[in-house]
Amino acid sequence: MRLAFILTTAAYAVLLGVAATRLPERVPVHLGFMEHPESWGSRAEVVALFGVAGLVLALATPWVARVLPRQPLSSPWVDVPHLEWWSATPAREAEAQRRMVGVLYGVGAAAMVLLGGVLVSVVATARAGEPTLGSPFLTVIGGGVVGLIVWSLWMSLFRYRPQEGR
Repeated sequence: MRLAFILTTAAYAVLLGVAATRLPERVPVHLGFMEHPESWGSRAEVVALFGVAGLVLALATPWVARVLPRQPLSSPWVDVPHLEWWSATPAREAEAQRRMVGVLYGVGAAAMVLLGGVLVSVVATARAGEPTLGSPFLTVIGGGVVGLIVWSLWMSLFRYRPQEGR
């Protein structure tokens, strides 16, 4: 998952560079209830906002991945299903912490994909003749919500299920 995070971060950096060249000078930054622009910003403001968001995510994910394994499973900062089983032996606890780091990088990669999708939607919306949210944005958000539901179900049902015989 770490590689997936690195690749999605690199792809996001490329998307940000493309957006910097493809966005018009005036970009809708807030679309109201009827999907029409309520406020506008400059290209530089939008690129800076998305740049800072991507940078924070790119720096925070590896930092948390280094700090997380140092926390015992009993820490209030850690929530693992079947805690008693995973904390029963040092080997199980180490495996749970390894899995948590992998999941964290997976979440970071998914967040980078979602952020990139929103950026692409902003570019598409800004370049449209009459800017409205439309299908690109709704597809990105809908896909993100469906992905989060599927991921949550997988995590709760399968990822940390106790393994008999170990």
